[in-house]
Amino acid sequence: MLLAVLLVLLAVEALYVAGGALFLNVVLPRLVARNGTARLSARAFTVLPGLVHVRRFRLDVEDEHASWSLTIRRARLRVALSPLARKTLDVSPLRAQGVTFRLRPERGAGAAAGGGADAGASAWPPVPDLPAPRDRVTPPRDDPWTYRIGPVDAAPVEEIWVGAVRLAGAGRLTGGPFVRTPHDLRLDEARLGGLAGTLTVGGAPAAELATGELTVRLAPFDPERVRGPAALRHLSGEAKLGARVAGLEFLNFYLRRARFVALEDGPGELHATLKVRDGAFVPGTRAVFRSSRAGARILDWHARGPGDVTFEVVAPEPAGGAPGSRPETAGVAPASPPEADGTADGAPPPPAEARLRLALGAFELAREGRPPDLRGTGLVLTATARGLAIGEPFEDPGFAVEIPRAEVPDIAVLNDFVGAGGGFAFEGGRASFEARLDLPAEGEASGAARFRGESVGLRLASLHAMADLDLQARLSGGDLGERRLGLAGTTLAIRNLALARAGRSTGRQSGWWGDVVVPWGTVSLTAPARLAARLDLHLRDSGPVLAFFTPRKGLPGWIEKLVLVENVAAIAELRLDRGRVRLEPLAVQGGPVRLEARLTLDGDRSEGDLLASAGPLTLGLELAGGRLRLRRMGGDAAEWFDERGTGAAAP
Repeated sequence: MLLAVLLVLLAVEALYVAGGALFLNVVLPRLVARNGTARLSARAFTVLPGLVHVRRFRLDVEDEHASWSLTIRRARLRVALSPLARKTLDVSPLRAQGVTFRLRPERGAGAAAGGGADAGASAWPPVPDLPAPRDRVTPPRDDPWTYRIGPVDAAPVEEIWVGAVRLAGAGRLTGGPFVRTPHDLRLDEARLGGLAGTLTVGGAPAAELATGELTVRLAPFDPERVRGPAALRHLSGEAKLGARVAGLEFLNFYLRRARFVALEDGPGELHATLKVRDGAFVPGTRAVFRSSRAGARILDWHARGPGDVTFEVVAPEPAGGAPGSRPETAGVAPASPPEADGTADGAPPPPAEARLRLALGAFELAREGRPPDLRGTGLVLTATARGLAIGEPFEDPGFAVEIPRAEVPDIAVLNDFVGAGGGFAFEGGRASFEARLDLPAEGEASGAARFRGESVGLRLASLHAMADLDLQARLSGGDLGERRLGLAGTTLAIRNLALARAGRSTGRQSGWWGDVVVPWGTVSLTAPARLAARLDLHLRDSGPVLAFFTPRKGLPGWIEKLVLVENVAAIAELRLDRGRVRLEPLAVQGGPVRLEARLTLDGDRSEGDLLASAGPLTLGLELAGGRLRLRRMGGDAAEWFDERGTGAAAP
C-alpha cells in the first residue's frame, strides 16, 4: 500500500513538473503574446507547488506608449496558489540575479517633457534591441487580473536604461510590493542601493558612480488614463549619489530652452541629495559639482576656470523676497528692483524655486578660437525656474550673469566688436570691465556694465586720440534671442583727451573733458556689433568736434577763431554698423556759435558736411577726400546744407 501511495505521489509530481514546465515555457508565452504587443521567453520549472525557478527570463512589451524590456538571468519566486482562483497573481517573495531593464518612451514623450515639437523618443540614441513604439494604436484590453509582486530582493541589477539615461554597473533592489489592479498601479517603497557604475545621458558619459542609493514610491494611478511623462507626477523618492563626473553637458537638458546658455567642460566630483515628491524636485534637493575646469557658454563666449556648479531647490520666499539676498557687483549701479510678487489672499503659495548656479574662481572669458577677452575672478551664472518637474527642462527659466571687475588683457580685441578696418578702432591702453545682467522668466531684461580705460588709444578715421574713459552702461529691454539690448540711461565720461593729426600730436589736454548721456539706444551682442543711439553731450569746448573735419591740418585761423567755443552742449544720433560710423544729425551749441554736421567714418576716410553759424556769418563746408572745402557763405549756406542732407545739392 505504501509503495502504491509513493508511486501515485511520484506520478502526480511528475505530472505536476511536466504540466508546470509546459505551462511556464509554452502556454504562458502564448497567452502573453496573444494581443501582439508582448513577447515572453524563459526557461522555467517548478518542483514544489508554488515555488518556481526561472532561467534566462525576458519580457518585451511594445505598443504605442512605450517599448520596454525586462531580463533576469536567474530567479526564484513563490506564487500563492489559492488567489489564482480570484484572478490574483501573488508573487512573494521574489529573489533574482542579473537584472536589466530598458525602456524607450512613446513618441512625443520628449516633446511633452519640453523638447519641442520635433523632439521625442526618435531624437534619443536608440536603446539596443528596442524598436520605437508603434505608430498604430492598440485598443486597450480589459485585464481582470490583479498582480502583486514583492517584496523583491534582486542583485546585481546590472543595467537600467530609460530613454536617454543609462546606468550600467551594479546595485541591489529591495522592497515592494508592486501592485497592479484592473484600475490602478502602485509601488510601495523600494530601495536600489550599493549603486556603482557608469551613467550616460544622451549617449555621452556623464558620471562614474562611486556610491549611491535610491528610494522610490509610486502613488496609485490608472496607467490606461495617465501615460507618458504625466505618470511621473505620481513618483516620490530620494537619491544620494557620489560620483566622478566627466563633464557638465548632461545638465544642459534642463537648459535646452535657453539658446544662449549652456554648461560645458569638466571633469569633477559630484555629491548630490535629490528629493522628489509627486514628480517634482522639492526643497532639500542639493547637488554640488566641483571641478578644476568648470565652464559655460554665454552667447558666443566661453567662460572657464576652477569652480562649483550647485543645483538646489529652495522654499518660496515671502512676498517681496528676502532683503539683501542678492549680492551686488562692486562699482556697478544696481538696476531697478523688481516689484514684489505677493499673491492675492486665498491664492495658492508659489511653488518652490529651482536654482542652477555656476560660480567660477579665476576665469577667462573668450570666444571660440580667440584669445581671452576678459580675465578675472568670481563670475557667477544663475538659472532659476519654478516648480521643476523631473525629466523636464526648465520651464521659461530666468538667468542672471555677474562678472565682477575683470581685466581686458588686450584692448585690441574690442576691434572685433566695433568692426576691424572700420572708421573706429582701439589702439592700446589698459582697461577693466564688469557687468551684471538679469533675464527674468517674466518681464524685460535689465542690468548694468562698466568699462574703465586709462590712456586708451583710439583711431577715428585718420585722426588719433588718447583719453581716459569711464562707460557705465544701463542695459534694459531688448531681445536676447536676437542678441539686442537697450542702452537708455548709459553714460560716458571722457577725460584727459589728446589728439594727433597726420602723425603730429596736438599735446596732452589734461583739462579737457566731455560727458555723454544716452537717452535711448540699442546694441547688438555680436561681433561686429551694431549700435544705434541718441547722444546728449556736454563738452569743455568744440575742439574735438572740429578735429573730425580737419584730419590733415587744422582749420584756417580765422575760421577756428570763429567757431572754437567753450562750454558747449551737443546732440547727435550715432550709428555703428560693421565698423562704419555715422553721426547724423550732430548739433553743437555754445554761446552765439552753432554747428550742425553730418559725418561718416569708414576705414581711414572721413566724409561729411559742416554748417557753422556765428552771429550774422554762416559757413557751409564739405569734408571729402581728406580735405575740407568752403562751399557756401552767407544766407544760402543753410539751404546748401539742408539739400546735401537729401542728396539734392550741387557741390
